[in-house]
Amino acid sequence: MNKKVLLTFILSGTLGIANAQFYGYETPVQMPSMGVYGNSLQMMYIQGLRERAEYNNRLWDILKPIYDQAYSLYNNNRYSDCDKLISDVFRNYTFYKGQEFLYARLLYLKGMSHVKLGSLDSGISLLVMAMEDGDNEASSELWGIFHSYYNTAVDCYKRADYSMCLYNINTALKTKFASGDAYILGGQASEALNAFNDAKQWYKLAKKHGSPIANEKLKALKVKQKESNK
Repeated sequence: MNKKVLLTFILSGTLGIANAQFYGYETPVQMPSMGVYGNSLQMMYIQGLRERAEYNNRLWDILKPIYDQAYSLYNNNRYSDCDKLISDVFRNYTFYKGQEFLYARLLYLKGMSHVKLGSLDSGISLLVMAMEDGDNEASSELWGIFHSYYNTAVDCYKRADYSMCLYNINTALKTKFASGDAYILGGQASEALNAFNDAKQWYKLAKKHGSPIANEKLKALKVKQKESNK
């Protein structure tokens, strides 16, 4: 696959929203306002939408065996080969807005391959991209990663390993899931390390994310800072 697939379609005028079906996926597409129906502009839009649907369907036909191969590689623990295959797809094909259903699953498989290979940060980043493009499995996986690292952070805090506590909290938050409790824990770990400015920022973030004890923590921290400066 050494040739990029391109699509051109016309967008102009006042727009509304309609839906089109591409292989069972209902996708929002741009349509002209009612005021331009019945003239040549409407026909241009209809032709553009028809070309877009045909393009998506052709691309799906091309990608379907590649999807099957990627799943086979991943399910047989050939994560490096799966990652490489998907990288080749992204290098050789151009995807456009509204085609997230075509590539979000590939992002998910690529992200999971990175996680399995021990490249957690890049794996999380890819899963976040997949989640933002509507992949539910990516969302579930990130939720699991968040809870795993948050719970590990709690355990680290209990045994007074505050640096590792912060490492695990920061890793958990890379998933884009967040909670007031996580930020409170970050503040407490920073406070235990006498990193008062860091603790203040953590508590402010906890307040922003709805923690009911954030204000209390901020007030207590202010008193503690004053005492430490005496």
